[in-house]
Amino acid sequence: MKTKIIKLSAIFVIAIFSNSAWSQSVEFTPSYGYQFGAKVSDYYGYLKAADSGQFGVNLAVEVRENLMAEISYLRHNSELSIKYPPLGFIREVDITDMAMDWFFLGASKYFKDDTEMVRPFFGGGLGFVVISPENYENSTRLSFALKGGVNIMFSERIGLNLQGNLMVPVQWGGFYVGVGSGGASSGVSLNSTTIVGGFSGGLVFKLK
Repeated sequence: MKTKIIKLSAIFVIAIFSNSAWSQSVEFTPSYGYQFGAKVSDYYGYLKAADSGQFGVNLAVEVRENLMAEISYLRHNSELSIKYPPLGFIREVDITDMAMDWFFLGASKYFKDDTEMVRPFFGGGLGFVVISPENYENSTRLSFALKGGVNIMFSERIGLNLQGNLMVPVQWGGFYVGVGSGGASSGVSLNSTTIVGGFSGGLVFKLK
Protein backbone atom coordinates (compact mmCIF):
# COMPACT_ATOMS: atom_id res chain seq x y z
CA MET A 1 0.00 0.00 0.00
CA LYS A 2 2.74 2.45 0.93
CA THR A 3 4.54 1.86 -2.39
CA LYS A 4 1.36 2.54 -4.35
CA ILE A 5 0.73 5.79 -2.49
CA ILE A 6 4.32 6.93 -3.04
CA LYS A 7 3.88 6.30 -6.79
CA LEU A 8 0.62 8.24 -6.75
CA SER A 9 2.39 11.08 -4.93
CA ALA A 10 5.06 11.23 -7.66
CA ILE A 11 2.37 11.29 -10.37
CA PHE A 12 0.55 14.03 -8.43
CA VAL A 13 3.66 16.23 -8.23
CA ILE A 14 4.42 15.76 -11.94
CA ALA A 15 0.83 16.53 -12.86
CA ILE A 16 0.50 19.73 -10.89
CA PHE A 17 3.81 21.13 -12.08
CA SER A 18 3.12 20.17 -15.69
CA ASN A 19 0.16 22.53 -15.37
CA SER A 20 2.18 25.31 -13.74
CA ALA A 21 1.67 27.49 -16.80
CA TRP A 22 -2.02 27.88 -16.00
CA SER A 23 -1.84 27.62 -12.22
CA GLN A 24 -2.08 31.02 -10.56
CA SER A 25 0.18 30.46 -7.57
CA VAL A 26 2.57 28.01 -5.91
CA GLU A 27 3.02 28.05 -2.12
CA PHE A 28 5.63 26.41 0.09
CA THR A 29 4.98 26.30 3.86
CA PRO A 30 7.43 24.91 6.44
CA SER A 31 5.88 24.76 9.92
CA TYR A 32 6.46 23.81 13.54
CA GLY A 33 3.89 23.17 16.24
CA TYR A 34 2.48 21.01 19.01
CA GLN A 35 0.91 17.59 18.58
CA PHE A 36 -1.45 16.19 21.19
CA GLY A 37 -0.99 12.60 22.27
CA ALA A 38 -3.26 9.66 21.47
CA LYS A 39 -4.47 6.57 23.28
CA VAL A 40 -5.47 3.16 21.92
CA SER A 41 -7.32 1.07 24.48
CA ASP A 42 -9.53 -1.92 25.18
CA TYR A 43 -11.24 -3.39 28.25
CA TYR A 44 -7.95 -4.44 29.87
CA GLY A 45 -5.70 -1.41 29.39
CA TYR A 46 -4.14 0.94 26.88
CA LEU A 47 -1.16 2.11 24.86
CA LYS A 48 -0.54 5.86 24.88
CA ALA A 49 1.60 8.23 22.81
CA ALA A 50 2.70 11.36 24.68
CA ASP A 51 2.22 14.96 23.53
CA SER A 52 5.15 16.24 21.50
CA GLY A 53 6.46 18.86 19.11
CA GLN A 54 5.90 18.41 15.39
CA PHE A 55 7.30 19.84 12.18
CA GLY A 56 6.09 19.64 8.61
CA VAL A 57 6.19 21.00 5.07
CA ASN A 58 3.38 21.64 2.62
CA LEU A 59 3.58 22.30 -1.12
CA ALA A 60 0.44 23.71 -2.75
CA VAL A 61 -0.46 24.63 -6.33
CA GLU A 62 -3.56 26.60 -7.28
CA VAL A 63 -5.63 24.52 -9.72
CA ARG A 64 -8.72 26.74 -9.64
CA GLU A 65 -9.37 30.14 -8.19
CA ASN A 66 -8.76 29.84 -4.42
CA LEU A 67 -8.50 26.02 -4.62
CA MET A 68 -5.08 24.51 -3.86
CA ALA A 69 -3.89 20.97 -4.63
CA GLU A 70 -1.39 19.91 -1.95
CA ILE A 71 1.22 17.37 -0.94
CA SER A 72 2.15 17.38 2.75
CA TYR A 73 4.60 15.75 5.14
CA LEU A 74 4.49 15.95 8.94
CA ARG A 75 6.59 14.26 11.63
CA HIS A 76 6.40 14.11 15.39
CA ASN A 77 8.53 12.17 17.85
CA SER A 78 6.81 10.87 20.94
CA GLU A 79 7.10 8.37 23.78
CA LEU A 80 4.97 5.25 23.99
CA SER A 81 3.69 4.09 27.36
CA ILE A 82 1.54 1.16 28.45
CA LYS A 83 -0.86 0.23 31.23
CA TYR A 84 -1.97 -3.39 30.79
CA PRO A 85 -2.50 -5.47 33.97
CA PRO A 86 -2.81 -8.86 32.15
CA LEU A 87 0.86 -8.47 31.12
CA GLY A 88 2.00 -7.11 34.49
CA PHE A 89 1.78 -3.38 33.71
CA ILE A 90 -0.45 -2.39 36.62
CA ARG A 91 0.70 1.24 36.42
CA GLU A 92 1.55 3.26 33.35
CA VAL A 93 5.12 2.56 32.22
CA ASP A 94 7.17 4.16 29.43
CA ILE A 95 8.36 1.42 27.06
CA THR A 96 9.90 3.08 23.99
CA ASP A 97 10.45 6.23 21.95
CA MET A 98 8.31 6.46 18.84
CA ALA A 99 8.17 8.49 15.63
CA MET A 100 5.12 9.08 13.41
CA ASP A 101 5.63 10.19 9.79
CA TRP A 102 2.50 11.35 7.95
CA PHE A 103 2.20 11.75 4.15
CA PHE A 104 -0.88 13.25 2.49
CA LEU A 105 -2.27 14.24 -0.88
CA GLY A 106 -5.12 16.70 -0.54
CA ALA A 107 -6.64 20.09 -1.22
CA SER A 108 -7.47 23.33 0.57
CA LYS A 109 -10.05 25.99 -0.18
CA TYR A 110 -9.37 29.68 0.53
CA PHE A 111 -12.40 31.76 1.47
CA LYS A 112 -10.88 35.07 0.33
CA ASP A 113 -8.92 35.80 -2.85
CA ASP A 114 -5.21 36.58 -2.99
CA THR A 115 -5.75 40.33 -2.88
CA GLU A 116 -6.71 40.02 0.81
CA MET A 117 -4.15 40.19 3.61
CA VAL A 118 -5.99 37.63 5.78
CA ARG A 119 -7.00 34.41 4.01
CA PRO A 120 -8.85 31.72 6.03
CA PHE A 121 -8.86 28.18 4.62
CA PHE A 122 -10.15 24.66 5.18
CA GLY A 123 -8.79 21.44 3.70
CA GLY A 124 -8.17 17.73 3.96
CA GLY A 125 -6.11 14.89 2.58
CA LEU A 126 -5.67 11.15 2.18
CA GLY A 127 -2.41 9.25 2.64
CA PHE A 128 -0.61 7.08 5.15
CA VAL A 129 1.29 7.20 8.43
CA VAL A 130 4.41 5.21 9.30
CA ILE A 131 4.48 4.43 13.04
CA SER A 132 8.04 3.61 14.17
CA PRO A 133 8.49 2.49 17.80
CA GLU A 134 12.18 2.16 18.64
CA ASN A 135 13.21 -1.54 18.88
CA TYR A 136 9.77 -2.71 17.70
CA GLU A 137 8.26 -3.50 14.33
CA ASN A 138 7.11 -0.51 12.26
CA SER A 139 3.49 -0.20 11.20
CA THR A 140 2.01 1.59 8.16
CA ARG A 141 -1.62 2.72 8.19
CA LEU A 142 -3.91 4.33 5.66
CA SER A 143 -4.82 7.77 7.07
CA PHE A 144 -6.85 10.86 6.36
CA ALA A 145 -6.61 14.41 7.69
CA LEU A 146 -8.60 17.61 8.14
CA LYS A 147 -7.20 21.07 8.73
CA GLY A 148 -8.31 24.67 9.06
CA GLY A 149 -6.60 27.96 9.70
CA VAL A 150 -5.53 31.26 8.24
CA ASN A 151 -2.68 32.74 6.23
CA ILE A 152 -1.76 36.31 7.14
CA MET A 153 0.19 37.83 4.26
CA PHE A 154 2.84 40.46 5.00
CA SER A 155 3.50 40.99 1.30
CA GLU A 156 2.69 39.35 -2.04
CA ARG A 157 5.40 36.75 -1.45
CA ILE A 158 5.58 35.95 2.28
CA GLY A 159 3.14 35.47 5.13
CA LEU A 160 2.33 33.70 8.40
CA ASN A 161 0.46 30.39 8.49
CA LEU A 162 -1.57 29.41 11.58
CA GLN A 163 -3.58 26.20 11.56
CA GLY A 164 -5.08 23.32 13.48
CA ASN A 165 -5.17 19.74 12.23
CA LEU A 166 -6.85 16.40 12.90
CA MET A 167 -5.28 13.18 11.59
CA VAL A 168 -6.90 9.76 11.74
CA PRO A 169 -5.00 6.50 11.06
CA VAL A 170 -7.30 3.71 9.94
CA GLN A 171 -6.79 0.74 12.31
CA TRP A 172 -7.33 -2.32 10.14
CA GLY A 173 -5.60 -4.94 12.26
CA GLY A 174 -5.01 -3.06 15.47
CA PHE A 175 -1.73 -1.85 16.89
CA TYR A 176 0.71 -4.45 18.23
CA VAL A 177 3.64 -3.94 20.59
CA GLY A 178 5.52 -6.97 21.87
CA VAL A 179 6.80 -6.76 25.44
CA GLY A 180 9.06 -8.83 27.62
CA SER A 181 12.60 -10.12 27.22
CA GLY A 182 14.48 -13.23 26.15
CA GLY A 183 12.40 -13.64 22.98
CA ALA A 184 9.07 -13.61 24.79
CA SER A 185 6.18 -13.39 22.34
CA SER A 186 3.66 -11.71 24.63
CA GLY A 187 2.25 -8.43 23.44
CA VAL A 188 -0.68 -6.09 23.11
CA SER A 189 -2.83 -5.92 19.99
CA LEU A 190 -5.49 -3.24 20.15
CA ASN A 191 -8.21 -2.30 17.67
CA SER A 192 -9.37 1.31 17.78
CA THR A 193 -9.91 4.48 15.78
CA THR A 194 -7.48 7.11 17.00
CA ILE A 195 -7.70 10.86 16.34
CA VAL A 196 -4.45 12.81 16.58
CA GLY A 197 -4.84 16.59 16.84
CA GLY A 198 -2.50 19.53 17.00
CA PHE A 199 -1.74 23.05 15.89
CA SER A 200 1.17 24.74 14.16
CA GLY A 201 2.60 27.98 12.82
CA GLY A 202 4.90 28.61 9.92
CA LEU A 203 5.89 30.86 7.06
CA VAL A 204 4.13 30.87 3.69
CA PHE A 205 6.34 31.50 0.67
CA LYS A 206 4.52 32.26 -2.58
CA LEU A 207 6.81 31.07 -5.35
CA LYS A 208 4.63 32.28 -8.18
